[in-house]
Amino acid sequence: MQRRYEVIRPIILMGDRTGAERAEETQLHPDTVRDLTRRFRQQGRLGLLPAHTEIVTPSRGKVVSEKVLEELARLQALYAGFG
Repeated sequence: MQRRYEVIRPIILMGDRTGAERAEETQLHPDTVRDLTRRFRQQGRLGLLPAHTEIVTPSRGKVVSEKVLEELARLQALYAGFG
């Protein structure tokens, strides 16, 4: 991701180069530089990740069944200090 950002940084920050000029400087295909620039402008840093990278949002954990909650409440009522 860092390498991809370094490729497009002069285009994004300074705007003094075109995609074709930057492609020539970095020895990349002009379409690659234009694609990275477009994806960065649309998605931010996530646009610099490879296309095959899956972004997974963390889950809040497993849901505790009602039966377990009832048993926990019963044990807490029977034994003071049960946590």
